[in-house]
Amino acid sequence: LCVPIHRLVRAGILKDPAGELCLQWKDSDGKVLNSVTVCRSVFSEDPTFIFRFWISAGPAWQKMEQQVPVTYTALRHGRNTWFACPRCRRRSRILVLPPERDEFACRICHQVASPARRDRRGKARESRESGVLGIG
Repeated sequence: LCVPIHRLVRAGILKDPAGELCLQWKDSDGKVLNSVTVCRSVFSEDPTFIFRFWISAGPAWQKMEQQVPVTYTALRHGRNTWFACPRCRRRSRILVLPPERDEFACRICHQVASPARRDRRGKARESRESGVLGIG
């Protein structure tokens, strides 16, 4: 599961303390595989999201709740919004929850490559195996 910060910013959750957003992941048949409900914490002075989600704990499902801090970088006109990874506190635009894990964190903490990076590695491997030299 992957939660991008831009979806939450566009939904206006940071501006509306009562707002919440439900992100769903579906299979090819349209069946919901998992979902995350994200809302803003009203108990913290600094902007913080609360992620509510379910994980598989053997044959049963366990409800989880995780607080995720938000940080900003100043721009000439406005600012960029980032997650602060709950594990390492690095700025991240995307937090992931891989299978068999029980918390969202950045890709570096979970050692997950981005989809674009996986595609490049696969294409490079294919060209090496076929004997084609990639020039340019």
